[in-house]
Amino acid sequence: MANQQFKIIGMEKIDDAWSNIIELLQVPNQAGLFILGCFARRVTIYSQQVRAINLIDALAGQGYLTPASKVAVVGAGFSGLTAAAALTKLGIRPTLYDTQTASMHLQRSCVTRYIHPHIYDWPSEDINKIQASLPVLDWSANGSKNVVLEVQRDWDQHYKGKVSERLGKKVRDILVQGQQWQVVIEDGTSDTFDIIILAVGFGAEAEAKFSTTYWGDLPLEAAQVQEQTWMVSGAGDGALTDVIRLCMRHTDHKEALHSVVEELRKLDEKKLNDLCQQASVGIYGTKLFDTIDYDALTQHLDLRPTKIILNATQDELFGTEDEGPRASLLNRLVVWLLCKKERVELLGGRLDATSIKEIGNGDSYEVTVSGSSDPISCHRILLRHGPVAPIQTRKSGHSSININCPPSDLTSLHNKWKVLYKNRQSDPTLIIDWPSDMLSSARITPDFNSFPALWLYSKTKFPNRSDVNPPLRAFKAMFKDEGIQLHLKTFCGRQVQIAGSMPTLAFEDAVATPRMLSHAVQAICRAPVVIVDGSPIAPALAFLLGIRAVVRRGITLVYHQGTMGEVAWKSMPFNLREARIVEIGNNYSVVDFQQPLTAVLEEGLRRFSIHPQLYSDLPGFDTLRSLGGDTKDISARSGTTEILVLCPFDGKYKQNCWVELQRVVQEYFPNSKFPDGPAKRVIDLDAPEMLVRRLFESIRLDEVCIADLTNNRANVYFELGVRLAAHPNGAYTIHCCDTEFSQDGSTEEALRQLLGSRPYSVDADSSAGINEALTSITSRPAHPNGAPKVGLVFSIVVRNIEIQQEAGGTSILDMLWNNVSSAGGTDMSKWTVLPVMYQQNTQINSNTLRFIADGLIAYALLARHNGLTQATDERLASAIYCLDNLKEERALSAETKQKIVELLALIPS
Repeated sequence: MANQQFKIIGMEKIDDAWSNIIELLQVPNQAGLFILGCFARRVTIYSQQVRAINLIDALAGQGYLTPASKVAVVGAGFSGLTAAAALTKLGIRPTLYDTQTASMHLQRSCVTRYIHPHIYDWPSEDINKIQASLPVLDWSANGSKNVVLEVQRDWDQHYKGKVSERLGKKVRDILVQGQQWQVVIEDGTSDTFDIIILAVGFGAEAEAKFSTTYWGDLPLEAAQVQEQTWMVSGAGDGALTDVIRLCMRHTDHKEALHSVVEELRKLDEKKLNDLCQQASVGIYGTKLFDTIDYDALTQHLDLRPTKIILNATQDELFGTEDEGPRASLLNRLVVWLLCKKERVELLGGRLDATSIKEIGNGDSYEVTVSGSSDPISCHRILLRHGPVAPIQTRKSGHSSININCPPSDLTSLHNKWKVLYKNRQSDPTLIIDWPSDMLSSARITPDFNSFPALWLYSKTKFPNRSDVNPPLRAFKAMFKDEGIQLHLKTFCGRQVQIAGSMPTLAFEDAVATPRMLSHAVQAICRAPVVIVDGSPIAPALAFLLGIRAVVRRGITLVYHQGTMGEVAWKSMPFNLREARIVEIGNNYSVVDFQQPLTAVLEEGLRRFSIHPQLYSDLPGFDTLRSLGGDTKDISARSGTTEILVLCPFDGKYKQNCWVELQRVVQEYFPNSKFPDGPAKRVIDLDAPEMLVRRLFESIRLDEVCIADLTNNRANVYFELGVRLAAHPNGAYTIHCCDTEFSQDGSTEEALRQLLGSRPYSVDADSSAGINEALTSITSRPAHPNGAPKVGLVFSIVVRNIEIQQEAGGTSILDMLWNNVSSAGGTDMSKWTVLPVMYQQNTQINSNTLRFIADGLIAYALLARHNGLTQATDERLASAIYCLDNLKEERALSAETKQKIVELLALIPS
């Protein structure tokens, strides 16, 4: 919407915008295909650059991008260049396509068109603010060609060498290819990408036969032109801009606008403020300008004596209560002044190319608008009806690019924009929220190809960047160890050449802002190995470990400097007390630091490589996924059934907070099947199963969860991290602010604010009770302090989970072989001594051998079905060898031996 002001919001709310930006720019049902503003109404260079920057920020924030992402940007106009430049700032090398051999070709040869980044946002933006203030490809107000040259210089100096340019290459087709997209150019060659950004602009102008194009230079200074009668058709900024230029004898759009603003400011500051206020609340029509002295405002404007005919109605031009205007406030104001001075005549009715009749050799025209039988004579015509979108939404429409997706998906995206404007909603793609580090390479998860580990540490312990060098040197040496390298190859599926610096993440930074939290969650999801300085386990660190426990089996290695005595062990979150904590010395020597960690890491990698589907070094991974087979076991639990409360267990909390919290929850859910209400701590959950299993089951299934962060208990933060990563509903976070419970550190306070925690008091005289903290629990209120949406962590995890560690990541053949190895051991020559309990029990030995034989038979049959042979599959050869020996085993039944004999006859050596 052309008159809509750019919305400036706080950084803490940006994740709301990320979702909305992607919703408006991604084609529905077509993951990875984005259309940059083709259906938007804000058709300015600056607005499209803002959209491009916001899209790249949203893709980074929502976990769509990695250092290895292959991204194609189709279109090398201002928006395409800006998107490509923003991607390079993140460390991604995009491929840029355009039919033309030069970028920004439309604006490159236009001299007289004046471009100002903020002129359409007056009065919320000062007209004297001429700098665009963009984080990439910035420019200042100037003639079109000069702006192009300024942006081109910036591009050539900072971005050109970081982009694969395919200029002069017309994209013919964009085709789906599995989980990716294929871009096919005219000569039939193609490339495959993860993400496609269509930055093809707003399209070509319609009905341009009788008209000079918008980016074509008008000969406004010619005396003949100054005396001619012009008809301009349209009610948007393009039409109004040209009306203003045609009415001014000096033809300077810039000077005209600046003069009006300056005179308005001189006349009456209050009237200017009133105008600003009315415009900000969406008041439209000419009544906006009724109190303005138009004679005083126009006295310094050098106006032409002749009239301009503007083909638009007053309602189309200035807007109504039902339909807002299409042009900016400042252009509307100047055209209103010109109408009052009788330099512009409004003429309603539809006009198109069929309504225009050329007279003589094109020296004049007769124009007939709909609803009128009398033609109107004029010398020149400017049709400013807007461009035809290059991406058509109708099945019969022509598109400049063949996109392999249903037309209904494009129509659905177009309709989202229509609803946005119809409801007069703010355009989230125009949000300006650009901290200095927004497009830094730190916003993208590190590349773990060269260094497979992430180090989580505390800035309090390492306040200066140089302080981290000793442990980083030790880590680098550790990962070059021959034993580690041997197991890393199996663990990562490739040879890992340790190069560069180890990726690091300070947990204080990770929970400082939504942008940093987004980066941290992506890094935790993608890092094959996470090494954690757990001395001690602070709440924020426990929170991140909770997320890690959900998204990755391992390897997660936690170390503690000093002896893990009783005091240190009791300080651990109880969820993590079963985890292996490595004791290290207080320096970073080979003996005290490197060797203990190397030994434990090597053993972890070895065990993972043997049984990846059984490995676990943090609690919860399998429990969250293996809920049971009955419908009841996997069904969501409503608030009346069970509300999980993550909270401390000490006596003071139980006496003062828990009883009050339980009472309030029971008031919200009076129909609970439990006499004392549905609120349940882990120690209150039904079933005699281990508490950890019941806890994670409730975290996964309970629709409502409350996390009481009182006393900053690390175990509560760990469980909260699990909840946010495992359930889209997240949790209601609260904390008691009474003095006796307040144990705040700056990081804990920042984390509570990030999580939207609501304070409450159990003091009878306080009005801030738990009732207020849990306001509208059944309808989920907005988080305070602009905290991110509760589903932020979950939405990022969904896109960044390690697929190979989920169900199906291990093949059936691997699972069969691992099961056999578990029962018989990896050294098959020693199966006479089985690794089973109660070796003297012949029935157990017989049962184990039958299990091994069945597993080997199944493996051999499936391998044969898959086309494997003993020559191509070493494990198949071993299986046949073992089965040949087992057919003589006395402990096996005759039936099993017969199966072995039949199988051996099927599979040749």
